[in-house]
Amino acid sequence: MRILVVLSFYAPHWTGLTKYAQRAAEGWAAAGDGVTVVCVRHAADLAADECINGVRVVRCPALFDISRARFAPAFLPTIARLLPVHDVVVLHTPLPEAAAVAALCRHIRIPYVCVHHGDVVLPRGLRNRLYERAMQWSNQAAFSSAASLITHSADYAAHSRWLAPLRWRVQVVTPPVTIVPPVRPLPPLPDWEIPADAFVVGIGGRMVHEKGFDLLFQHLPALRTVFRTILVVHVGAPHMPYEPTPAYAHDLDPQHVRFLGMVNDEETLARFFARCNVVVVPSRTDCFPSFAIEALRCGVPIIVNDT
Repeated sequence: MRILVVLSFYAPHWTGLTKYAQRAAEGWAAAGDGVTVVCVRHAADLAADECINGVRVVRCPALFDISRARFAPAFLPTIARLLPVHDVVVLHTPLPEAAAVAALCRHIRIPYVCVHHGDVVLPRGLRNRLYERAMQWSNQAAFSSAASLITHSADYAAHSRWLAPLRWRVQVVTPPVTIVPPVRPLPPLPDWEIPADAFVVGIGGRMVHEKGFDLLFQHLPALRTVFRTILVVHVGAPHMPYEPTPAYAHDLDPQHVRFLGMVNDEETLARFFARCNVVVVPSRTDCFPSFAIEALRCGVPIIVNDT
């Protein structure tokens, strides 16, 4: 088959959504399908058109940001040009242009599938509420006529504001988790400077409101009375351009909270888990936190917020 994959960002951008999309695209390519990805060029030094592990990646230059979205004038024209030479379209949502892409598919009668990775949830504020509503409208418009509607768990399908009205149509395809459990004992990398006697609480993901890290940080003073050597260690992007760095992040004591930055390879991530005593997922909302599953595969107990 000739498969056209449409999403906002693709590799080397690194989130749970892009990992899922990349693994699926490369899996189809390895099976002999022709796969083309259309996305927004999220960094100026990335190629406009290249092949990554058998997948053609076409990136459209962006002019400016609108909250989490990047406006790329060539995005929809590029999709319209490529649609006639493909058999099916896979939309990874949330996607600002979802309704427009769905309309293009309907116009030339090409079936499309929506893979939903989570509703957009932003902090308080009128601008954020308007953006959320616009995104919900665009994506639900695409869901309504999709040949198939997919998400990561039946639980999320039942509780998502965007999916619940159509949950009878939703199919579940859980994300692949490919991390290889570490062989213990596996020492951390030396530049992490984690004390040997530290009780390490691991957290991961974007430093944004919906991930709920503040719910953990506000309890640190009380936790330190029980776990005197507690050290919270974060892996992931410490700052996202579409959301201000939370105020609490500037007041954290580096003796008790450490930020390691992005960890893009699974061997290094396995080393991180090998040093954790426990992993906490305090998200206010989450579709499928693969970070938690990766921790379990590496033998680390997890504590999760009941979302």
